[in-house]
Amino acid sequence: MLLNRIWHQLEVLSWQQTEDAASRHPKNYPDLWLPDFMESLKPKHEKELESHDLDDIKSILSRPRQSVTVKPNEQES
Repeated sequence: MLLNRIWHQLEVLSWQQTEDAASRHPKNYPDLWLPDFMESLKPKHEKELESHDLDDIKSILSRPRQSVTVKPNEQES
């Protein structure tokens, strides 16, 4: 596993020197190879993102806010 991770980091370092990595939307990021029994350990690079235009953001920020009451910590002396 250690050699596998070292190899992956070397691939990432060499990928960082390519035009793909320097572009505004990087692509072809090297995948970490893991044996089938270790697939659950594979890091997730894909994040769930939502795209909004300026009007959406303005409407979200203009929504009424709810007041929050903070209770004092009961354990403080």
